[in-house]
Amino acid sequence: MKLRSNIKHDLSLLALFLTFGVINLFPHSLKSQSVEFKSVDFPNDSHIPIAVGTNEKLIKTTNETIRNEFNISSLDPEKVENFNWVSLFHDVVVSEDVAQITFSGELETNTIYYIDREFFIDLETGKLIDPTFIPFHLLFKANSYFNFLEKYWVPGIKETIMEFQKCAGEGALPYCSFYDIQYGPTDNNTILLSLNDDDCVPRVIQACTPSYSNSIMFDSLKKNLNDYGRQVLINDQYLSMNRIEKLAYAHKTLPLAPKNIFITGKIDNKYSFKMGLQIKKDNTISGSYYYDSNKVALHLNGYIDDGEIYLKESHDGKITGRFKFKISNKYSLDAINYNDKYLTGNWSSPDKSKTYAIDFEDLIADKIANNY
Repeated sequence: MKLRSNIKHDLSLLALFLTFGVINLFPHSLKSQSVEFKSVDFPNDSHIPIAVGTNEKLIKTTNETIRNEFNISSLDPEKVENFNWVSLFHDVVVSEDVAQITFSGELETNTIYYIDREFFIDLETGKLIDPTFIPFHLLFKANSYFNFLEKYWVPGIKETIMEFQKCAGEGALPYCSFYDIQYGPTDNNTILLSLNDDDCVPRVIQACTPSYSNSIMFDSLKKNLNDYGRQVLINDQYLSMNRIEKLAYAHKTLPLAPKNIFITGKIDNKYSFKMGLQIKKDNTISGSYYYDSNKVALHLNGYIDDGEIYLKESHDGKITGRFKFKISNKYSLDAINYNDKYLTGNWSSPDKSKTYAIDFEDLIADKIANNY
């Protein structure tokens, strides 16, 4: 998964004449060509990138994606009757199989709007994609994530919660999850963890927006990483990449990442616990959980079938309980949102004589399959 040398293409075209900036997007047999558009009412030059090359199907799809993003009827200037952009310029940057196109200019409708945005194209398909950075929790072993957080994250975030509630009012909670963690390098030996506080509170209490970060030694992280995490952070040096390199790398490697689910909540609204699960390709599941009261790890093994998760809990080789979770489209009061669906669950004693509902507090998970 090591990134090869990256190719960057700066196509900021400020020339006042028709310009063909042809750049080879190796190794995709595509080239980027800048075409000049002019408006009758606004003669300032504007430039839009198009794809050219020998793969007609890929070229057609790529250019259709570009046309839609610029909201014009054609990429041929002669066929555009009402070109409403003014002084439109762009940059194209390519890394691996992803092209990032940024553009800025003024869009004339009833009023003039200044537009400054970006979009991404998969150069293998020509289609629009929404790449993301690699989530922090995907880098961890299922049974070590919460142990790591208990040591390096939870103490500080508890203080942050208290400060937030002093500001916003007792019992208030922000929209964002306290486990939504951003991460980045500070130097070769440390890594900075920080709370992602985007859209965290209503506007009326924006001054109360929680903020927390903690810098830790990188060696403290290593032993908790799963194989994917070690490949990403150690072998491929993900943290040293620039933004587009990270997005392209994530787009390429996230399908290889383990499917992790991390849950915090209470059993019978009394017994607080933290759970980590990893779902393997054959739909078997392994992991562990512990009660906050004693921190003793209880092992979990099971499987997922048609959106239902069945787990056996054991300690010292003895079955001590069972969990059942269900992913469905049906909302219920005891459910937590999971990828636009709902997750419910319960715990049962080994003989099933006692069954208690799970009250979810937080769910840290990515979509574990296409159908649920």
